[in-house]
Parts: sequence; C-alpha cells; structure tokens
Amino acid sequence: MTKRLFHFAILVCIILLVISGLNISNQAINNLTMKERAPVFSCNLVGQDLSIDILGKNYIYSSENIKQKFNLASNYSISVYNKTRDYLYRIGHLYQVIFRDNWDEYF
Repeated sequence: MTKRLFHFAILVCIILLVISGLNISNQAINNLTMKERAPVFSCNLVGQDLSIDILGKNYIYSSENIKQKFNLASNYSISVYNKTRDYLYRIGHLYQVIFRDNWDEYF
C-alpha cells in the first residue's frame, strides 16, 4: 500500500513539474513575442470563489458549490465503501459456510 502511495506521489510531482515548466515557457514566449497568453494552469482565490485557468479558459467556482459537491462526493464514497464492505463480508461468510464446514469433515 505504501509503495502505491509513493508511486502516486512521484507521479503527482512529475505532473506538477511538467505544468510548471509549461507555465514558465509560456511566460517566456509572452515576453519574447509581446503577446499576453493565459497560463497553462493556475488557481486563484477571488474573494470566496475559486478561479481556475486551464489552457487559456477561466473557470470560476463558488465556495458553496464546492462545499456541496464535496459533501455529495464524500457521502457517495462512504456509501460505496459500505456496500463494498458488506459484499465482501457476504463472500467471506459464503466461503466459511462452503469450505470451512467441509474442511473439518475431511481431516
């Protein structure tokens, strides 16, 4: 588990380095050509809203909308976790009934 987490962290770091490199090169091109292009990726807090620039397009998300979506996602993930856990418990119970009882008869 920790190995996967380590690999995921390395992947995230590499992606952030690539995005940073693209933003730096974009700024250098802007300085050379005297044109103003939007950054490849940037995040800003504007008051209570989150402003995200991705490939020149600006997206603004309100804090209430983000909180609502986060609550929906957390409730959904808890629901999926509980359903998965119950399913695995049922499989384990079936395993116990089928194989455990018969195992004692043979030995």
